[in-house]
Amino acid sequence: SAYLTVDYRRIDHLDNLLAQMSEQDSQCRYSVAWIDCLAGGKSLGRSVLMLGDHASYTDLPAKLRGTPLVGPKKRKVTVPFFLPSWVLNPLSAKAFNAFHYAWHSDRTAVVDYDSFFYPLDSVLQWNRLYGKRGFFQYQVVLPPQSSQRGLTQMLEKLAASKRASFLAVLKSFGSGNDAMLSFPMKGHTLALDMANSGPGLFELLDELDRLVVEYGGRVYLAKDARMSQHIFERTYPNVERFRRFKKEIDPNDRFSSSLARRLGLVGGGCNNGEEI
Repeated sequence: SAYLTVDYRRIDHLDNLLAQMSEQDSQCRYSVAWIDCLAGGKSLGRSVLMLGDHASYTDLPAKLRGTPLVGPKKRKVTVPFFLPSWVLNPLSAKAFNAFHYAWHSDRTAVVDYDSFFYPLDSVLQWNRLYGKRGFFQYQVVLPPQSSQRGLTQMLEKLAASKRASFLAVLKSFGSGNDAMLSFPMKGHTLALDMANSGPGLFELLDELDRLVVEYGGRVYLAKDARMSQHIFERTYPNVERFRRFKKEIDPNDRFSSSLARRLGLVGGGCNNGEEI
């Protein structure tokens, strides 16, 4: 059908969240959590966990069985203008996160696939919420044996920094593949949208990069705009294999990009000598 059966659970701490995700990984196809990155102490990593599986025809309520393969038509709203930069601040983000956590309750519901997989698609021009300076997306994955320690340190840094992130998502990943620059690996992935608030943000992301290296993870290249070549080479084990392949099929570097040049995938690279 065009629907999923979703189990919503409010979780009070990161440790409990990861325990429940691990417990449910073999029971459901999708496990994703909205996570409060500004909460600290006993509430570190408090979350709303969503466990989803595709709903069969017999799982649907009677009112949906007439068109089981068609999701509902939904009205979309548009953010009409760029919000002033002062609107998104630690106080407003903290208030939103507290409301979002309190608003949810433990329940099971049948949800259309569009709402489950693409919740932001119902809000057009949502990027304007971050103001004219825009925002950075930052996503990492950590392997299961170190994800609890690594994520704990990351969330502690984020909470201490008070860097506002309305949209923070933690997902459980299955096994990756052998593609040379593939991002996924078995473990947990944390995705953040962070307002472009100046140099201090870059310093924070550099600190998070170092934790990614320490705990054996990697940064998602498709969302990256500032990772150093040094961090990249420490976290993607097949870099040299990719370079050799690229050189073989494209010796004159006709195919290139800003990211490829920054990370040294073309033209011999520009290693900045950064040390961990």
